Amino acid sequence: MSGGLGKSVCIIGAGALGLVATKNFLEEGFDVTTFERNAYVGGLWHHTKDTTQTSAHPATRSNISKQGACYSDFPYADDVSIHPTAKEQQMYLESYAGHFALHSSIKLSTSVAAVERDDARRKWVITTKPTNIIDPSVEHHAFDRLIIATGTNGKRTMPVFAGQERFEGQILHSQQFKDASKFKDKRVVVVGLSHTAADTIQFLKAAGAQKVYVSHKRSPILVPTTVKGKALDHGVTRRLTFIGALISSVSPPLGAYMMEKYLLSLQNTTWPALKDHPAFATTRASPSVASSVPTMSATLALNLLDGSAESVQRIDRISGAQTVQLVDGSELPDIDAIICCTGDNFDISGLVPAEYDPTNAAFAPDEFSAFNASAYFREDYPVPRLYRNFLSLREPHSLAFLGYSLYRRPVFALYDLMTMALAQLWKGEFPMPSRLDMEANADKHYTYIVSELQNGHVNHNGLTGDIDFDVWLNKAAGTQLYERLGWGRDGWKLWWGDRKLYSMLMDGVDSPHAMRLFETPRGRKSWEGARAAIEEANAEVEELGKKWQEEQHAGKAKVAYD
Repeated sequence: MSGGLGKSVCIIGAGALGLVATKNFLEEGFDVTTFERNAYVGGLWHHTKDTTQTSAHPATRSNISKQGACYSDFPYADDVSIHPTAKEQQMYLESYAGHFALHSSIKLSTSVAAVERDDARRKWVITTKPTNIIDPSVEHHAFDRLIIATGTNGKRTMPVFAGQERFEGQILHSQQFKDASKFKDKRVVVVGLSHTAADTIQFLKAAGAQKVYVSHKRSPILVPTTVKGKALDHGVTRRLTFIGALISSVSPPLGAYMMEKYLLSLQNTTWPALKDHPAFATTRASPSVASSVPTMSATLALNLLDGSAESVQRIDRISGAQTVQLVDGSELPDIDAIICCTGDNFDISGLVPAEYDPTNAAFAPDEFSAFNASAYFREDYPVPRLYRNFLSLREPHSLAFLGYSLYRRPVFALYDLMTMALAQLWKGEFPMPSRLDMEANADKHYTYIVSELQNGHVNHNGLTGDIDFDVWLNKAAGTQLYERLGWGRDGWKLWWGDRKLYSMLMDGVDSPHAMRLFETPRGRKSWEGARAAIEEANAEVEELGKKWQEEQHAGKAKVAYD
């Protein structure tokens, strides 16, 4: 075991991240206890009416396909939608917990009241209390290692509008938006143009809102969830990812330019009329593809184009009891509600001691000063200093944070891989990087974010496009994916000996099952069903393409006949 520590692990949170961490650490022989404040697993995919918790609306759909969004050794059921609904996601996570017998390690309805460090014993002391008892008593537990898997959806990012005290309508955050039917016949302003805003607009429309305005400062890059009958992610092959990463490694600006051109071509090909729409006017700021996530939506473009949602400038002030004034001087009258789809934040304030808080400026004053001095600095968007965006610099052998990192890999698959790698690190099967290397990695990410903040707002401070991040995770986890698909002996051996498999891995669906495919001398456990699952995923996607082509031919034939 790394650091001379024991194998007891505390995991806080049993959402999508905490569940996969629980499973992967149990699999490697650790003694795991996971605390979850709710009476259920699944985190935000379980809809709740609690307005203090972020949860998916029942009508929400995943932007990623079921072939790409699954865990590495647990495919979705055959009858699940290509883009799973929130309910299907919740059922998937519950099935995952049941299949791998995780419930015996999870303490539901148990909140973490405090986290302390006992340096003498080298233990994390966790104070918990039940959430389903009126006057609960607290319990204290000691663990060798701690994983905080509460994600980034803890603290609302909420704007404050000048004059909002005079507003007689509702001002709420999307976290509080639980029942769209309450806005039937209402005039609503939606603030922001993110995934959440796109869904909120659609839900308001379906509920019969009288008028929906969408107030935003920047024009988004809007991409469809489906292209030619297939999910967008079905076309993002591993070969294309490798080529893009190679270009970016040689010239980051060229890589960003090519990515932007690709995304804009998707947008303009799918919805040509958007080029002339006010939401995409050249007078609006444009996001950097290097530090922002495109808005994926099947409904937003249509709602903008048909007038179901009217794009307006950002809010300047509340000028009356029901009047909103915009920065261009125009006013929106008779407004009943303002819904702020302005995101949530990585927030562990008050959870871990200050000396272990990765957002504590005292431990890297020069770096934090540069961040604070950047042109688009926002105090409510902290940048934690972590190795690879998840491992504590102060206690790398015993403290990790899940939820801050964002990479081109779907979230479930990313954190599956990340916790495989973390388990190998803490098990002592993969060498812990030196303190110097970890500091350098954290500094590199900080420098990158600061440089991006000189040019515009960064909508996710944990986003990285560096393929070295993925290479390191795979190497630490022991998947051997890069070795088997590279130019070395193992790569040529697979290419020569099993051309069909090699082609599927490089040019087919980028399936998470590939992370469990190869039997390797070290690292995570392989899964004997991986190849069959990869083949099935590719067959399903091929069938989707054929079905779309048949529908296109049938449609053309009907037009010709008519």
